[in-house]
Amino acid sequence: MGVISLLWIIWALTTPNNYIWPVWPTLGWGIGLASHGFGAYSSGNEGLVEREYKKLSEKSEE
Repeated sequence: MGVISLLWIIWALTTPNNYIWPVWPTLGWGIGLASHGFGAYSSGNEGLVEREYKKLSEKSEE
């Protein structure tokens, strides 16, 4: 998020009346974030979460 903000600040300070180029990295970052969130929180991952929890619980008992 900090890099995206920095890109917009650079754009605003250097070329405010020209082509709005920071929109492309922002869209790319947003698409990546959305796809990661969809993969992490989509249905069907309940078994994976339970398996990982069990593995971590067993590791902490050792």
